Amino acid sequence: MSNTIDTTSASVDTTSASVDTTSASATDDQAKLQSVMKDLEKQGEADVKKLQTAYNALIPPQQTLMDLLQKGGDEFERQMGRKMTYGEMREMYG
Repeated sequence: MSNTIDTTSASVDTTSASVDTTSASATDDQAKLQSVMKDLEKQGEADVKKLQTAYNALIPPQQTLMDLLQKGGDEFERQMGRKMTYGEMREMYG
């Protein structure tokens, strides 16, 4: 039996000691995204109810619904600085 100690594997990883400043920014962006999407979804639902009343129909005319989607997309782009993704649109409008 030998009493030697292997010191070759005693290195310290210093690459993980850096501070990640992007995660705070990403968290803020995600919070803003969720807030904008929630507000637009709420406004879209209210607008659909107004259209249902105005047209006295459960499903308003297709073009009026398309106009609402476009209006929401334009507002999303104004607030977020980019176009919404297909997934975001589906999440908000179904």
